[in-house]
Amino acid sequence: MRCVDCDRVIVGPAELLMTGDSMSGARVDMHAHPAGSPECEPKGHAKLALRRELAHSQRRPAPR
Repeated sequence: MRCVDCDRVIVGPAELLMTGDSMSGARVDMHAHPAGSPECEPKGHAKLALRRELAHSQRRPAPR
């Protein structure tokens, strides 16, 4: 499978971002490297900023 952020092959764990939800398989599932993965180098500033924010939000404790 390929990462939707950097278009590189994902070897190891991956995050499921969206299911394809298509009976024909025309829309495939979208996967990405886990946030903060050194293997992922997102293309473009918007994707890089999104991945950084996701990584930052996963480190914060959830509000009670």
